Formats: sequence, structure tokens, C-alpha cells
Amino acid sequence: MTYHGIIVIVLAVVVFFLLARGRLSVELASLVLLGGLTLSFLLFPLTVDGVPIRATDFFYGFGHEALIAIACLMVHGHALVRTGALEPLARLLGRLWAWNSHVALLAVLVVGMALSSVLNDTPVVVLMIPVLVSVALRTGSAPSKTLMPMNFAVLVGGMGTTIGTSTNLLVVSIAADLGLAPFGMFDFMPIALMAAVPALIYLWLIAPRVLPDRRPPMDSTERRIFQAVLHVGQGSYPDGRTLAQTLERTGNRMRIERVQRGSSGDYLVRLPTLKLTAGDRLVVRDTSGNIKDYEQVLGSKLHGVAAENADATDAGQREGEDKDTGGEEGREQLAEIVVTDDSDLAGRSLRDARFYDRYGLAVIALHRPPTGAILDRDLVDVPLASGDVLLVQGAVRQIANLKGDPSLLVLDGRLDLPHTRKAPIALAIMFCVVAAAGIGLVPIYIGSLIGVIVLLATRTVPVSNLGRALKADVVLLIAASLALGKAVTDTGVAESIGSLIAGHAAGLPPALTLGILMVTMATMTNFISNNAAAAVGTPLAFYVARQLGLPPEPFVLAVLFGCNLSFATPMGYQTNVLIMATANYRFGDYLKVGLPLVAILAAILSYSLSVKYFGSVAW
Repeated sequence: MTYHGIIVIVLAVVVFFLLARGRLSVELASLVLLGGLTLSFLLFPLTVDGVPIRATDFFYGFGHEALIAIACLMVHGHALVRTGALEPLARLLGRLWAWNSHVALLAVLVVGMALSSVLNDTPVVVLMIPVLVSVALRTGSAPSKTLMPMNFAVLVGGMGTTIGTSTNLLVVSIAADLGLAPFGMFDFMPIALMAAVPALIYLWLIAPRVLPDRRPPMDSTERRIFQAVLHVGQGSYPDGRTLAQTLERTGNRMRIERVQRGSSGDYLVRLPTLKLTAGDRLVVRDTSGNIKDYEQVLGSKLHGVAAENADATDAGQREGEDKDTGGEEGREQLAEIVVTDDSDLAGRSLRDARFYDRYGLAVIALHRPPTGAILDRDLVDVPLASGDVLLVQGAVRQIANLKGDPSLLVLDGRLDLPHTRKAPIALAIMFCVVAAAGIGLVPIYIGSLIGVIVLLATRTVPVSNLGRALKADVVLLIAASLALGKAVTDTGVAESIGSLIAGHAAGLPPALTLGILMVTMATMTNFISNNAAAAVGTPLAFYVARQLGLPPEPFVLAVLFGCNLSFATPMGYQTNVLIMATANYRFGDYLKVGLPLVAILAAILSYSLSVKYFGSVAW
């Protein structure tokens, strides 16, 4: 192995380690990897077979067909969610649950598998979450029994086609770049189906029994622990009184995390004798009901300058409208909303997003899973992140209007999903894209691009929404993964490691060799990105097959399937984190349910690949 290969290995290991430890964001890790590769080959040029490898060659991923297809499919998934195109299906599942919950869970798992074979996994999970949470709230059951099986079923279904996940597309594209004949969209679906059936039975009958009956904080607005800021106003009870007197007023129930002096902004030591003054801020943690009680008992405000500085005329107009409606719609209530990946609130503060002006709702508290970090600034100035839960207060009508925003998920007992007249268009376009690629009429990257143009032309997806649909972390990660795959191939790293593995695998049954490769990829993908694992594993599989004198197809598919077995840890896939916050899962829950599923799928898939490509499990 040349020193170029050693540089690539060291760079990849360092970046993967920092990424797995949470020291780098996905975007920053991708840029560090790209920058490190280009700088290394700029300072230390390399020539392969008389052709120099230029530093700029590692930017080719930004124009690669795999990235084009993945970006376009993200837009299609956004269109389906935004228009509520799958709403009728969600409502049907909800009615089925009322009839027979056991049959309904099976239907949810089957539908999740089917949808994820042609759609990105994330929007499918986002669609299913409110359905299952709504059912749990109405029946008094625990969402922890259903959300993880649903999520894993979606991930299993994503293994079935070339467009099921971005990882599949990446593996197929890298293999094609290495000279392998391109896989058709449904070429490996029969193998995936053989594994999907036992996985379905496991997720339906066994996983719910293994999972704990844990009631999540979202189960009720009285259970989730929020952080809020109580503003000490002039003339309120805390004004001029000590901290001990203030706590005594609440029956010593209120938990104060921090006290900030209003005039200076300094944080004060929480001594019982500390005297509070008007303008001070008390950072408290409790349930929504208790927080509202403290507001009333102390006469302090829960909302800050975001609501107070809203345009007075606009606020007065909204107040008049609420009074005109009267009755239920004019009554104020609390609601919990989740900031989703598609929301333009992610990365912005409530002040910057002018939340009150847009929705007419005051945000009074924040729940940030799973860290629960204490607020270090005023609530309206806290940069929001995907998965944050906001406790809002406002008129029933305003909260109902909020449910029409597909970028925010309202958590309550009613199943209200956005639905527009553009929904049939989004469905028809997606069907045509999949059908055209399936029959070989056009490649998926061309068909999906044409579909995006039609979505924009029909205004099914506004041009302004493209930024929400395209995830910067995914785009950068795909480009960096393609660059890493090229570096691993050009420097001889894949060939060297492939020769080492082939030397030890000689004489082993093919099912065992494929299983070892698959489990290796599964181990990597549960701690680093699926796409990063695919970038390393695909060239490796290619050279292992070459050293053994065997066709590369089964080895490439072993990598593809292994990179999708991301069930054992919360960081294995982004939807794992999403359901973790929603159902209050713990790390051990993923191990208990995910590890057996990895073992089941790895055994069945390696056996099926061996039989299909070698005729038996023996050489």
C-alpha cells in the first residue's frame, strides 16, 4: 500500500471517529473529508497507469448521476408530504386500528415496507408517526410498542429497490463506475422479499412484546418536561421578594434552573436569600400544566419579547377575529408542535422567524430531546433544531390552522394531515417516475429530474420550497462519499484490503463470506453514516470478488444490504433518532430489538445471495 493509501485511511478513520462521537456535524465532516482529500493530492500528486489524479477530480460527486437522482427524489418525497397525498391511506389505517389493533399493526408494517421501496424512508416515517401517536392517545396504549417496529419495517422495505434509499443508489452507482453492469430497479427485490417476510413476522409478533410499555412525554401535555422562562414583571409576586419566598408561593414545587438578572444579563447564584427584581428571568423545568400554574400563582409572564413586539394592529385584528368566532374556536388552548427536518424554523430562532406574526401563537416553553439542555438565553433567541418540541398557546382556530403547515407536526389526539388539490398531481408524477425507471424507459436520474420540472411547472412544489426539500447534509455527504470511494479505489486501498480478506476467505462457504462482509458493513453503518460505509465497502467488495475469482454482484449486494441494517443504535439512521424522541426510547431498546433483526436479516440475505449466484451454500 502506498503512502497515498495510508493518508486516505488515516483521514477517513479520523473523520469517522469524530462523526461517531458527535464532535462534527454531518455537513462539517463531509467538508473536512473533501478538503482533506483535495489538499492531500494537491500536495502529494499521484499517477495511476500513467494518468495523473488531480485534486479537483474529487469534486466529481457534485455532478454525479447518483447525487442528481437522490436530490430529485428528495423533492418528490417533499411533494408527497407537503400536499398530503398519502392522507387517505393514513386515515384508512387509523380506522382499521379502531376495528382491530393487531391486524392494523400488520397493515402499518406492510404499508411502510411497500412505500419505502419507492420513497425515501424519512417522509414515510414522518407520515406514520402522527397516525400511530394519535391511535395511542385514543386507546391509552404506549407508542413505544409500535413506533420502533414501524420504523424498522420502513428501513427493511427500503432495501428492495435501487431507489429505496440514497445508500442503494450510491452503492449501485459506485459499482457501475467500477465497471459492473448497472442493476435494474427491481433486480434484487426477490432477495429482499425473502428476508422481508421473516422480518415482518418478527416485527409484528415479537418486537412489540420485547419493547417496554413506556409512556412517552408526548403522551400528554401533562407529562413532557419543558423548559420555560418566567419573566418577573413589575408588581408581580416575585418582584422585591426573595427566591425562597417565591418558591414557597408555589408550594416549593417549582424547580428553578437559572436566575438571570434583567438589567445586566448576568446569571446569579440561586441562594434562598437572593432578592428578585422586575426584569429578572427564571428558567424553570416542569410539565406544561405546572408551568402554567406557576405563571398564574406568581403573576409572571411566560412569553417574552416575541409576542410583545408583534405588530399591534395585526395582533388586535387577530384578537377581534377570535372574539367574533366565539365558542370553541375563540377559546385559547395549549398545543405541542415538533420542528421537523423540512421546517424553516430549524437553525433559526423564534425572533428571527417571526413566529408570532406568522402563526398568532405564543411559544411559552421548549422541550429538547434527548439532551434536555438548560436554556442559556431568552426563549425567543434560542436557535431551534429538528426534533425540538414547542409548547404554544393560542386560539383553537390558530392551532387548527397550524396543522396545515407540513413543516410542523402538531402532537395531539386528532389526526389532521395537510391535504391539497395538488395531491393527485404529486402521486401521478411519482408513479410515472417509478414506472419509467422500472421498465427501463429512462434512467432514474433522468426520470426523477423530469418529474421535478413538472412539479415546479404545476406549482405542486413552489420554487421557494426547494431549499427545504434538499437537505444540505445529505447532498454534502453523498458528494464526500463518492470522493472517498474514488480515493479508496485509485490509491489501491480497496485492492489491498480486498486481497487480505480474500486470503482469509479462501475455502470458506460463500454464504459465510458474504455474511461476514454484510455484518462488517452493518457494524460500520450503526456508528457512522450509511453512505460513508457504502463508499468504503463497495470498492472493497469488488476487489474481494476479483481476488476470489467470483462474480462481484453478490458481494456488492452484500454491501448494499449490510449498509441498510442500521437497527442496533439510535445513530444508525436519522429516523431512529426521530422515533427515539417521540416514544422516549433508550439506547438499550435498540439493542434488544435491533440486534436480533440484524442477525435474522444477515443470515437470510447471505444464504439467499449464495443460492442465487452460486447455486448452493457451498463452493
